[in-house]
Amino acid sequence: MHDWDKLRVFLAVAEQESISFAAENLNTSQSAVSRTIADLEKSMKIQLFHRHPRGVKLTGAGEVLYKSVLSMKASLEEAQYLINVEQNRIVGPIRIMSSMAFGAGWLTDQLKEFNDIHPQIDITLNLNDEHSEFDYGRTDVLISAYQARESWLIQSKLTTLNYAIFATNDYLKINGTPQKPEDLANHKIITFGQTHLLGVGVNWLSTFGAPSNRPHKPFFRVNNLYGVYRAVLSNMGIACLPLYLGHRFGDLVQLFSNMDIKYPQIDVFFTYPEELKYLRRIKVLREFLLEKTQTWQY
Repeated sequence: MHDWDKLRVFLAVAEQESISFAAENLNTSQSAVSRTIADLEKSMKIQLFHRHPRGVKLTGAGEVLYKSVLSMKASLEEAQYLINVEQNRIVGPIRIMSSMAFGAGWLTDQLKEFNDIHPQIDITLNLNDEHSEFDYGRTDVLISAYQARESWLIQSKLTTLNYAIFATNDYLKINGTPQKPEDLANHKIITFGQTHLLGVGVNWLSTFGAPSNRPHKPFFRVNNLYGVYRAVLSNMGIACLPLYLGHRFGDLVQLFSNMDIKYPQIDVFFTYPEELKYLRRIKVLREFLLEKTQTWQY
């Protein structure tokens, strides 16, 4: 099998999708990276990358090698972990992906505390509302509503997000407080402009309290849950928000709190590849977040 230095170069090019960016990250020359890739392709008698003007893309054979090399990398990291355990240290990187709202509205605060406890774990948080599936090779942990069906993914439920209807005091002072769902027809409703990452309940408020054939006409649309939240804070109108956002600041008022309403609910999961299951840093992060979600009221 090829030596690890060559495979490390291959992995960098595959992840960066660029020979020049890979060379920069590896602190070497483009020509050296190109030669290494060419040597690999020649020795394996396969083409690993499609070349195009903007960079490179893995071929089918390249994808197979890429997953194998990732597994090798995880095994090497596990070996390093075992060494670190001997020295009583939990170290290394964790790349986390989550949605913009959940990441900014709750997760970031928890990761600050986690980092205080484990300062030698290097956290990178990527907030993205456009990719709901696991971004293999670029993400170690996905924290979202995505329900994994892939056999190589391990998934634990973190919590269930509960929703309610909110507005600001200032908005209600100007426009009045709706006393029953039908009153929403006379208010400014904020909804999503397109399907949201979490997938369910995205425009639930459009039909709540409205005739079945005549939903409320939205006053304002945003295709991002955090954007909806900021619009409500700006006194633009009324929206359905998860409780962790709605109760984040005292300026928001929960409407219809005395009524028994079936609000949307969304399960959030902690997902990671099977090859990382032995990494202690992944385990301590999962246990930390599970403990946090056991005590919240959202």
